[in-house]
Amino acid sequence: MIIYEATLRVRSAIPHPRIMGVIRECGGKMWMAERSWDKASTDFFESFKQYDESGSPQRIQVLKYLVLTYMLMGSDINPFDSQETKP
Repeated sequence: MIIYEATLRVRSAIPHPRIMGVIRECGGKMWMAERSWDKASTDFFESFKQYDESGSPQRIQVLKYLVLTYMLMGSDINPFDSQETKP
């Protein structure tokens, strides 16, 4: 967890969106393992936005994780209502 938080604070250069997508995706998986659904959903959403910005097809897999996280939270929020997830 400490390494993950340190990677989010690195600002020596402008990170590529795909790299930040990978970091956020790993963070989301880490939070899921700890059953911190709200933190996981935040990281998966940020990861989705980064992958979408870079045009990576990995965004579909992260979107599936995001939906799963919302289901585990028991949230009434529909992730597909977000402007970022619309085609």
